[in-house]
Amino acid sequence: MGKKQEYIKAEKYFENKEYDKAMELYVKLYNKDYKKDTILSKRFAPCIYETSTEKRLEYIEQLIKANPDDAKIYFIESDIYLLNEDYEKGLNAINKACNIDSDNFEYAYRKIQIYDSLDKTEEGEKYLKDLKENHQDTYVKIYIFNYFLKNNNTNLSPEELFINIDRYTKKDIQTTLEELGGIENI
Repeated sequence: MGKKQEYIKAEKYFENKEYDKAMELYVKLYNKDYKKDTILSKRFAPCIYETSTEKRLEYIEQLIKANPDDAKIYFIESDIYLLNEDYEKGLNAINKACNIDSDNFEYAYRKIQIYDSLDKTEEGEKYLKDLKENHQDTYVKIYIFNYFLKNNNTNLSPEELFINIDRYTKKDIQTTLEELGGIENI
């Protein structure tokens, strides 16, 4: 069976809410570099909420083994651990994602949330300081996101704002920084 036929079969399983069967095929297809973005964002992530903890971990381990440098997989792994309220393992997974893609707003924000959940304020502050010094765009996005949430200066819901904040261009970030008086003032 070719990749396209496997994908169609996986999609049918997904539509019929046969998530375990769908996941088995999605993992195989992902590991074969087939429709990676669609599988991870639109299929794999929703399926993890519908499968058992053991299956979730089994699927993510298969993906990690075949794709050890894929930050998105570690991000989803952190989701799995957070679903189980295993924040230490979630932090370990998100650290791996951040090590691979240190400028990703979503990964950085998740890391800060986990530090907060673990009451690791000092580590969270160190991480924010590192972002401010070495990854200013990501730091500014986090600041802007929190600023908008706190002051409710937008018509976007928190979810919409979160999704859209990563679309800020360097020019947008620079303009915002100038309006705020520079990075030293935030």
